[in-house]
Order: sequence, then structure tokens, then C-alpha cells
Amino acid sequence: MVETVFNLEEEHFNISVVKGIRVMLTNLEITKTQGLPTKKLIAVFYVNTYLVKIGTIPPKDTLQNYFINELEDFDVWADCNAGLYNHYQKRYVYEYYQPSAASHFT
Repeated sequence: MVETVFNLEEEHFNISVVKGIRVMLTNLEITKTQGLPTKKLIAVFYVNTYLVKIGTIPPKDTLQNYFINELEDFDVWADCNAGLYNHYQKRYVYEYYQPSAASHFT
């Protein structure tokens, strides 16, 4: 019973994260692949590890603001680490830690 509840919670979390990422991509218009299914743009590699394909690199503060707002809109209250990797340059353009609004209450 506990395992079933945990699996449902994990599935709900993943769905909410993917929805938040999809809305963020749409709002920022940073993907050159508009119209492709979400499965082609967002991949889950490990538990709570997502790879998102984008076409342009937004300013760090813009991405941070959109990302946390969209996650919170879908009731994802979790801290995260994010980074943008440029595969042409083979390096991270930037990385950051993103606390959720809920972390400020502890």
C-alpha cells in the first residue's frame, strides 16, 4: 500500500515537472522545434533528472524566474539544480541552485 502511494506521488511529481517545463519553453520561445511532441524535447534520465532540448540560451535570470514560477504553478515545491550545456562548445554556459518558495519557511 505505501509503495503504491509513493509510486503515484512520484508519477504526479514527474508529470507536474514536465508540464511546468513545457509551459516555460512555450513562454520563453526558446525551442526551435515548436510543434514537436514533448517526448522529443524532454527526457527523464534518472529519478528527478530531466534533459530539455532548447534552441537558444536565455539569460540566466530570465530562465530562473520562469522556471521556478512554472514549477510552483504546477505545485512542484522542490529545490533543484539546473544548468545549461552548450553541446557545440562542450561546456556548461551556466549552472545554478534554485530553492523553492517552501525552502524559505524552514
